[in-house]
Amino acid sequence: LKTLDGVGLKVDDVEVNWMDQATSNASFLAGEGDAACVGGRMSFTDDKKDFVLASNGDMTQLGLYTNIMANPSVYTKEDVRTASKIFMKVFFDTVDWIHDNPDESEKYLIDWCDYAGSSIDAQVAKTFLSVDKFYTLEENYKALHAPAGDGGKYCKIQEDIKNILQFFIDCGNYQKGDDEKLLQSKHIDTSLVDELFSEIKK
Repeated sequence: LKTLDGVGLKVDDVEVNWMDQATSNASFLAGEGDAACVGGRMSFTDDKKDFVLASNGDMTQLGLYTNIMANPSVYTKEDVRTASKIFMKVFFDTVDWIHDNPDESEKYLIDWCDYAGSSIDAQVAKTFLSVDKFYTLEENYKALHAPAGDGGKYCKIQEDIKNILQFFIDCGNYQKGDDEKLLQSKHIDTSLVDELFSEIKK
């Protein structure tokens, strides 16, 4: 939707065929359609070498953060909260490690894809890791506390999630007004990120 908006179009101005990524990829390569949206390793394989990258998440500034979800009723239990904090610390430490060790990260990515039954080569792994955004603890902290463009009523992450929800509203999957319900609800708890961030700042 943001890509279309960038060239002055709405989703109703084009013909969209919703497919799973593998089918979309195969159909596009067979000559069906003018553009296809794919993700992950499929974006960087050799069958794309004769095509042009028209858009991606970074170019459109989608703000697709890694959201770690927790059930509020469980989250209040101290042992679960402690375990969640440990998990998040390991996650953000891993993100830092990936940034600092690109060569080793590529090897792990290749091994993981082999394990998952979706093999990639070293060049695809290198490209994937260079363009796929891994947000650090500090970047997450700032996005949770940076004011949105509406004058600071909401945080940046809420604004980005609202923009993504707007896509589904425009497609008819949600109704107008659901975006305001989202912003009024208490879905975001920054406390664990705040604690982890304060600890690295000490």
